[in-house]
Amino acid sequence: MTAKIKMTKTARGSLDGVQVQRFESGQVYDVNAALKKAFVDDLHVAELISETVEQKSLQPDYENKSLEGAPKKAERPKRDSKPKEEKPETGKLDSERSDDEPRSVLDYIEGDPRRD
Repeated sequence: MTAKIKMTKTARGSLDGVQVQRFESGQVYDVNAALKKAFVDDLHVAELISETVEQKSLQPDYENKSLEGAPKKAERPKRDSKPKEEKPETGKLDSERSDDEPRSVLDYIEGDPRRD
């Protein structure tokens, strides 16, 4: 919201909240809502000439919105029906080993019930 005010007395104020300036008596200024409230409603050092209220639409603006240039959805890799075999420390796949080759540390232990 912006307002047009006419100062009735000289006063100091800030349009941006940082820099303070002097508003001279008899001059007309365009000010924001906070300064209008301070000068007109609270301090009574200005008269309200006009007020402009910005209308905000509650509906989102979808016109002229395009999906061109929007990032594309990443494609997931397709899963195989059977899982891949992992290589053990020997560097051979389980399918590449012969039956008499050891498959674990337990295969080296005498009396392993799996070997009987």
